[in-house]
Amino acid sequence: MMIKRTLGLIFLILVTTFFSQDLLTAIIILGWTYRWVGYLVKRRLFRLSPLSNTFTWNQFLIREKNNNQDISNYSYPKLWETPQQIKCLNHPRFKWLHRILYSLKLHFKIGLSGILATWIFTLIPCLLCAYAWYVGWHISFNKIYEQSETGASLGFLGTILFTVIMLYVTLAQARYALTKDWRSFLSFKSIKIWVCHRPLQLFILAISYLFSSFILFIIKIIPVFLPIINPDLESLNSTQALQFLNDYYFWTGIISLGLFFALKMMDGFIYSGVLVETWQKNIVTEYDLHQEEIYYLNKFRFSSNLTYSNQKPIQRIIISSVSIAYRSSLIILIFFTWFLFSFLPFISEFFNYYPQRGFLNQPLVQIPCFRYVPQSLEDNKKRV
Repeated sequence: MMIKRTLGLIFLILVTTFFSQDLLTAIIILGWTYRWVGYLVKRRLFRLSPLSNTFTWNQFLIREKNNNQDISNYSYPKLWETPQQIKCLNHPRFKWLHRILYSLKLHFKIGLSGILATWIFTLIPCLLCAYAWYVGWHISFNKIYEQSETGASLGFLGTILFTVIMLYVTLAQARYALTKDWRSFLSFKSIKIWVCHRPLQLFILAISYLFSSFILFIIKIIPVFLPIINPDLESLNSTQALQFLNDYYFWTGIISLGLFFALKMMDGFIYSGVLVETWQKNIVTEYDLHQEEIYYLNKFRFSSNLTYSNQKPIQRIIISSVSIAYRSSLIILIFFTWFLFSFLPFISEFFNYYPQRGFLNQPLVQIPCFRYVPQSLEDNKKRV
């Protein structure tokens, strides 16, 4: 049994890494990741609920099934889901093909909706950064330094916008993983409340994103220096160089995907905890939440009660002042951390420039596609 699970895990890693090598197929992995995070959020909500004192997760599912309840929403998300059987497809090969096509359609739909919702917030800052990069090199090559403020201003504006948006997007993505509704991205009030209630955890999350992004930065620029480290690589022809880079980005793609999954799991962990806390303290109401959130909160029997403090007025003033100073300081640190994260693509593009994708897609935030093979090598292969 252990060997079977190990082989299944290796197969899953290789398949997901293969799909992540192209932007279009990486959307499928993005959709599966959202389903996986949604599953983890539900399990954590259950563990925080009063039901966990009576049932385990598996016992809860058995009870729901015995009560003729649909437990498909609680089931473990598989990469290849089994759809409802179609009578006209009785041949095993047709069933296998239908299962694959159904899974690809399901995950692509969820991933596409998620990336479009993410790009509603992140696309404009990314376009500003990409255009600032183009303007900067145009000014440098044509020696029109009197216009240098244009590129710098656009780049700074894009970086600041992306920094502010990242304070919002991580919890919005975790929320989408639970609701599967792109409109849940647009609930500014509730997400603003959650950001203010989890500053320390969000600071740790921002540090984790920055550290992961730095690891990918190192991996991205290594191919530029490999010919210096190993002079034999300079003798490779275009076909051999393409094969070498394809292998390099395939195996390093495993690291990229691992970091992506880990960060999204952290998003879901923080989101589920703050959702329960603000609901139980009556800080957010039904009008602030999505119907899916209300459904699971009621399903797991979370109560929403007003809480009154017995502290004296002076104590409340002192504690409130300390709390405001504490949260404000952490928000400033979070902002600075996300600013470094947002600026890092400028440095990586300087060493290893990749048009459009280098700025328009950050693999830890948007589509988990980590592959920067020069387009000239691929075009040469097509000509051959």
